[in-house]
Amino acid sequence: MSVQDHRCARCSNPLALVDSVCPHCGEPVPVASRLAILGARAETLAESGQFAEAARAADAVTALELEPAEAKLWFRKKGAWLQRSGRPDSLAAAERALAEVVRLDDADDLAHQLWMDLLHRTGQLDKARNLYKGRLQRDPEDAVAKRHLAALRLMQDMQLAPSAGMKMPKFEDGFMMKMLRPTTMKMVTVGSGILFCVAMLIYGLVAPPEAAPAAVALPVGSDEAMIKLAGGGGPSSLGDLMKMAADPWSNLIQIVLYGAYLFWGWRLRKRGR
Repeated sequence: MSVQDHRCARCSNPLALVDSVCPHCGEPVPVASRLAILGARAETLAESGQFAEAARAADAVTALELEPAEAKLWFRKKGAWLQRSGRPDSLAAAERALAEVVRLDDADDLAHQLWMDLLHRTGQLDKARNLYKGRLQRDPEDAVAKRHLAALRLMQDMQLAPSAGMKMPKFEDGFMMKMLRPTTMKMVTVGSGILFCVAMLIYGLVAPPEAAPAAVALPVGSDEAMIKLAGGGGPSSLGDLMKMAADPWSNLIQIVLYGAYLFWGWRLRKRGR
């Protein structure tokens, strides 16, 4: 049933949400009809995240002559919505609503939990602890008090509300991470390596190609022939070394790897690790 369909059962005239009797014919509006309309409105507001407005709509519901089970449900919803509204001035009203739930049904575990959550947010858990301890003193077999004292101990042990300044402990690095973790000297060395690779890359791209040297036959059995046969006879001049160092693909790969290392080091330092 929608608000637009809220009409008198006798004369079919439209009714306002607050009407308990039809202003046109005097016919009493059934509680079930008003509950359906007002409850749907409150639920719709809550679903759209308007918790303060939903709680105000729940006030109209709880003002009806409800059965205890229905009244308990709506006071509990009102308390939960007031907490979720995020308004500090709503917490006292939320506590009153939850107290009404407990008055109607002391064994309502969800109401007790919502109440403890509320006290937890405001730093008043001792209030709940003292209440449940007092109940146990009056009745050592009080199951409600036992359950919720256990829940309070769990909340305390798990530190569900750490302070804003709490920091997680730092973990020690393993051997490989210690070797890889950037330091000032490592980053300076890697930066120098990038400059060298860039210089060699430019040299390799702009240096004119050289004609391949003519093959020179080496005397069989000579020292030079034996060195070449054994795989020796590497670069013998600075020019040869420069040509090897100026290989474009090798330098590009090294620049990327060195750059990734510097970026990682910069990120770690930015995070203060």
